[in-house]
Amino acid sequence: MVETTSYFEAYRHVLRALQKIPSQQFPLASYILHLSHDVKPPDYVTSTTQFDFTPSLVSIKARVTSFTQLSIKRDSPDLTNDQPIFRISYDQQNIVNKQYRRVTLLNDDEWPNCQELQLNQKQHEALMLALTKKVALIQGPPGMKVTL
Repeated sequence: MVETTSYFEAYRHVLRALQKIPSQQFPLASYILHLSHDVKPPDYVTSTTQFDFTPSLVSIKARVTSFTQLSIKRDSPDLTNDQPIFRISYDQQNIVNKQYRRVTLLNDDEWPNCQELQLNQKQHEALMLALTKKVALIQGPPGMKVTL
């Protein structure tokens, strides 16, 4: 087998660093080193984690506005307990079905379908993998929107 070294040249420093990590400390060892096919959701995704699909369902040209406000707890003398609230709104968010604003991420039945997301079946599957699995390999030829 002949293998070119130039293809991986840009990743050389990353690959070298990965080689130096002891396998017991490598975060994705079970998937990459031990080739486990039972890929779990990321640690931050639980059975009740919800996702808002609004950004994927409005026009790419929709105007986006955002603001941050500080939630002040009036009975707390300590300002370190205050939590900033970040909000995003879209011009066209009223055209998005309310059911897609709070989708339980691990429940496939609640997800918008391919047509609603303007994706083909493979792209839809890739999106589901990217949002619900700890590790996902997504590849495709140029022009297939694999970097979205």
